[in-house]
Amino acid sequence: MRVTGISSNNTSVVAAVDPVKTGKEYKISVQLRPNTPDGVLRGMLAIKTDDPHQQDVQIPFYGIVGSFKG
Repeated sequence: MRVTGISSNNTSVVAAVDPVKTGKEYKISVQLRPNTPDGVLRGMLAIKTDDPHQQDVQIPFYGIVGSFKG
């Protein structure tokens, strides 16, 4: 199976995919865009593959953006 692309439905999140071993192992990187406002962050990553039985894999994400003191 090859990963052919990745996208996020949240404009504050950028995702990229890089092959480690094409067809076997991939590195997926997810980052916040600069100046993302504080608060709750939700969305979905869509991973595209060339597998005819699973061409689109949806992965939900959730996070809280901000500075916290403990």
